[in-house]
Amino acid sequence: VSVLYWLHMAAHDSHVSWTASDARIYNLSVGAGGHAADDGLLDHGSQPRPAPMAPLATLPLGMLHRNAPPLLAPWRNGADRALGELVNFDKKNLVHGDQSIVWPANASVPVAASCVVKHRIIGLEQKRSGVVATSASDFVVDGRRICTSIASMFLRGGTLTERGKDMASSLQWTPEESIRAALAKLKTAQRSGGTKDVFSSVLETAQNQAALYAVNGDDNPIHVDWEVAKQAGFPRPILHGLCTFGMAFRALLPLAAKTLETTQELVNAVACTVRFSSPVFPGQKLMLRATLVGDPGTAAASGVVSITFDVVVHGGSSATTVCRNGAAIFERKQASAPKAKL
Repeated sequence: VSVLYWLHMAAHDSHVSWTASDARIYNLSVGAGGHAADDGLLDHGSQPRPAPMAPLATLPLGMLHRNAPPLLAPWRNGADRALGELVNFDKKNLVHGDQSIVWPANASVPVAASCVVKHRIIGLEQKRSGVVATSASDFVVDGRRICTSIASMFLRGGTLTERGKDMASSLQWTPEESIRAALAKLKTAQRSGGTKDVFSSVLETAQNQAALYAVNGDDNPIHVDWEVAKQAGFPRPILHGLCTFGMAFRALLPLAAKTLETTQELVNAVACTVRFSSPVFPGQKLMLRATLVGDPGTAAASGVVSITFDVVVHGGSSATTVCRNGAAIFERKQASAPKAKL
């Protein structure tokens, strides 16, 4: 196997595009449409008008698996064989572990875009019960990065091959300062644990939620095929982790806007992270539980708020935590000054 092949495995560019209709479908797939405030996110028409950044901020994650490299889509034909050169694993035992996303200052996520996604493997780690594979993906539109996704996949029961061990020892990732600073702030927020529960929101998932989210491009059969889900040890298909991520993120926006004493249109996302700890089954009712980090008055004065959160199954005999160690940072966008009349 050539050195160029291994370089391709470690770093891979793909091209992804989405239209206003794709954006509309994505927003519907993560719970939009239940409130009048969602109208501007759903009625893009043939000539999309500007939309607020924060509600669209996770849109690139919905497009992540379109034309994705083997690490991000090992269930596809041939992809499992390519990744199998690095890890001995059964593709049905792949689960999403951690997910983070960081946006540059003053970033804008377009309603429609043609995007270059720069993927790279940044970590391969042998654990006792499997292998953790971590990737970073930069989304670049017209030469400007609009966000960076950092995703960890857990290959249950997997073991690194000799080539995998060699690659693991040579992988290095030095993110730019803004990404490093945002990730450090998320860790600080996680360690603080917040003050007390100040906000909760019910997240309704429909029976067809996974089928709807799959339209975005994540075609892993574990989310729609009952037999594949059972082979992986689940009683029925499970919901995409990124769908739960998107729903939770949207639910945080009202709290961020209220704390920053502004409207959701003037809230910018800085960074968000979460760990997927248990599967969600389509049709389950979830509860987001959020806490503020620090004093609300200080956040309003500084224009930056940090929030910690988790997501649990709502109702029933036990409140299973499906997302834990969640943290998000938002900042108030400065309103543009009115142009002077001549």
